[in-house]
Amino acid sequence: MTKHELAALLSSITPPDATAAHQFSERREHIVEQVDDLLLSRPDLDVLIGAFNRPQMHRNHRNHGLFMAALFADYDADRLLATMLWVLPAYQAHGFRPDYWDVQLAAWQKTLAEVLDPDIWQQIAPIYAWMRDHLDTINALGLAELT
Repeated sequence: MTKHELAALLSSITPPDATAAHQFSERREHIVEQVDDLLLSRPDLDVLIGAFNRPQMHRNHRNHGLFMAALFADYDADRLLATMLWVLPAYQAHGFRPDYWDVQLAAWQKTLAEVLDPDIWQQIAPIYAWMRDHLDTINALGLAELT
């Protein structure tokens, strides 16, 4: 799949409405704490993120929450794809394994489903599903952009 095809698929997703964006933003700090807790409970965490990268992981979760809050408030599919194409290889250069992203996004999905109102989660869920479904392709394209 090409970058253009990925962007087209992502652009076809209906963005969350203002109410969903507001609720995500309002509950973001609590969501980030829960995602951190889920990841910290994993016995394989240091394998996934590399030794001594827990502070970096916490910053990633905090920044992910901030980014997604801004994205939901002003949805731009190209911005999400461009960010992912940069983030995945950048973190791998610091010792994060490619399989970390699926684990991390699964933690976001679980937490969001628990913390957000069901109708709000249903608006946001397709974006997270798209991210997980296309991780391998996004990672490959992101790495290819480095060469």
